[in-house]
Amino acid sequence: MSTAVVGSSESLAASLAAIAAGDRTVLAQAISRAENSPALAGLIDSQLAAAGQRALRIGLTGPPGAGKSTLLGAVVPEFVRRNHTVGVLLIDPSSARTGGAILADRVRMKHRPHPRLYVRSIGSRLGHGGLAEVTATAIRLLEHWGADVVLIETVGAGQSDIDVCGLADVTMVSAPPGLGDEMQVMKAGLMEVADIFVVTKSDRPGAQALAAGLADAGPGGRTGTDRPVLLTSATSGDGIAGLVDLLERQEPTPVGGTPTETAPLSSADQLGQPKSAPVAPPRPVPAVRPSAQALTPFDLTGRVAIVTGATSGLGRRFAEVLHAAGASVVLTGRRADRLNELTATLERSIAVAGDITRAGDRESVIAATLKRLGRIDVLINNAGVSGDPVPAEHLPAERWTTTIDVNLSSVFSMAQLVATPMLAQAHGSIVNITSVFGLVANAPVMDAAYAASKAGLVNLTRELAVEWAKRGVRVNAIAPGWFPSEMTADMVDDDSSQRYIRRSCPMERMGREDELDGVLLFLASDASSYCTGQTIAVDGGWTAR
Repeated sequence: MSTAVVGSSESLAASLAAIAAGDRTVLAQAISRAENSPALAGLIDSQLAAAGQRALRIGLTGPPGAGKSTLLGAVVPEFVRRNHTVGVLLIDPSSARTGGAILADRVRMKHRPHPRLYVRSIGSRLGHGGLAEVTATAIRLLEHWGADVVLIETVGAGQSDIDVCGLADVTMVSAPPGLGDEMQVMKAGLMEVADIFVVTKSDRPGAQALAAGLADAGPGGRTGTDRPVLLTSATSGDGIAGLVDLLERQEPTPVGGTPTETAPLSSADQLGQPKSAPVAPPRPVPAVRPSAQALTPFDLTGRVAIVTGATSGLGRRFAEVLHAAGASVVLTGRRADRLNELTATLERSIAVAGDITRAGDRESVIAATLKRLGRIDVLINNAGVSGDPVPAEHLPAERWTTTIDVNLSSVFSMAQLVATPMLAQAHGSIVNITSVFGLVANAPVMDAAYAASKAGLVNLTRELAVEWAKRGVRVNAIAPGWFPSEMTADMVDDDSSQRYIRRSCPMERMGREDELDGVLLFLASDASSYCTGQTIAVDGGWTAR
């Protein structure tokens, strides 16, 4: 039974105490009475403003028929599953003639009751810009109830119904394929306020074309930069986890400036006591804020990483390290049996067998990743080949072509493919695995094709880094020295090879596979957020001689 009932005979302080204790009935009554009484809304607003913002506030808007409520019906359970307490406000347009609203969004947003979830439909009534006058007060009440995530859905269709951005920390604009000219429907205002574009119903034809169009919308949103574009399907669940991952990385930004100090209400203060109506706080000026990963810069939780050449050796190790750091890992290579063996040991992994020298196989890896995981955050270009030592004058043309194709051309093609989703989401890290023999000559080993391909990869890394730096995608490289792998297996127990390494390497030994873990995590994660275009040699001092 409720500990307090909202009414003229109960104090505001007692009602707010009941809401803070989790009383949903009092919460519902408080929102209803605030809807009908601007004076009461003002009282609630003034009492709760001093507490400051307590939740991440997420706005969702878009033209009618964009699938907003259905999208929320998939996103909200994912937030709850991740132990968030979630409040949802569904703002429906009210009739200008009768003042009524259908409030159908709650029907479309199918959800199961949960103690950490509260969903409320509200008619916009006399509100402006797609909001109800009570929206700001309802948000504060939900935060007071305990919500750490508040989602506000409104209808937006043009340059006027966009006020949700003034209340939200992050604003999502949704659009489905097949709605006609979506960007004309949304027009400039709605396009400009989006922090994230969400293509809904992505299993329908035209989704990729729409995503490409939105990716070209230019800078905007709270940061004034290019905005990420995510493809989702509430029906299949594709992209939902990736969208929630992105939202979880956002940070609450208190809106409206410093709260006005007010004296605590006494027990004589009654609900309904006159006070001026609340004014929606203004949208804050975008500011440079610390990364959401700042406290755990090497953490890859929620990120999606692709590792090529993951069937053995360094590639297998790279996949295990990224997974241990929290990433979901996509493994690719030519040997399906080895990939399946590895996925059996990594909980958050999928295997996509293929030969990266084939365009169709490369495209399949990207398509499977986006379909299953919804995004791409990291690419480890690890696949490569070498051969037995051969003097340059005797190097067969076929070997030259094959080596350049695998070690350089295919790496560039993979980078091109992942660049599309990474640039759209304005975030990504590409790590190319080159070699110390891309920095110095590899004689007396003698493999001109390998040396040329790895040297080319070093400068390709610089070029891509410079081209994509302003758009949020970093490109770096690791140049390992001698490490145990399938390529070097015959050297591990060979006395002459070991003497060569001891003579040429200041540390007088081969590296251990774990000695690449740190630099891999550094470049893959936000720990290297100000590092791009660099090749880091991990070689025991080989290139320092």
